[in-house]
Amino acid sequence: MVAALGDAVVMMCENGNASAFTAKLLLKKSRRPSDSDGPANATAREPAKPLAGRPRKGGTMKRTLMWMLAGVVGLAGLGMLPAWAEEPGPPDLPRAKQAVIRYLELTPEQVAAMDDLLAVRAEELHPLRLELRHNAEALRVLLEEENPDPFAVGELILAGRELRLQIAQVNREFALAFEELLEPHQKARLLALRRAERLEPLFPAFRLFGLLPPRG
Repeated sequence: MVAALGDAVVMMCENGNASAFTAKLLLKKSRRPSDSDGPANATAREPAKPLAGRPRKGGTMKRTLMWMLAGVVGLAGLGMLPAWAEEPGPPDLPRAKQAVIRYLELTPEQVAAMDDLLAVRAEELHPLRLELRHNAEALRVLLEEENPDPFAVGELILAGRELRLQIAQVNREFALAFEELLEPHQKARLLALRRAERLEPLFPAFRLFGLLPPRG
């Protein structure tokens, strides 16, 4: 399965451009798991647990903590925390993949390498997203208490933020490894798309005044 990506990595190594992510990919793909291996036998991470034994505060503590949590969510929405890093993925993945292939004009070898990189990213993200869900559930249960422990709430919020940062890092490594597969003209098309994405918030205003054609 690593033949297509292996050729690309050899070229990148010769040019000094191989990333840690592609090296990790080759290491993982070189392993041959036994028949007993699989998701059912994977070691699940324990959910984050709130610390016990902290002093409880008054009856207004829960309301205060809810406002604090709303502030954290608001910061994430403003981009100060990378909430986008969870990246749940499009509902029609095959169609989205074909759009990427057509726009970048990927070769069959590049598509095979892309599939390998996606498999590694999924393997890296799965335990992080699982732990993030456990973290969110622990925080929800804690906030349902009459007087939530503020120290435990703070620790869970910080733990969730750290998990999101780790997810963002995995996504960045994937993007860099994917770019290493591209030819110069393909990288230019990807860069043009990223620049256009930054202007997307302006599109509705320009359409309102007829300065852009309507959709559809």
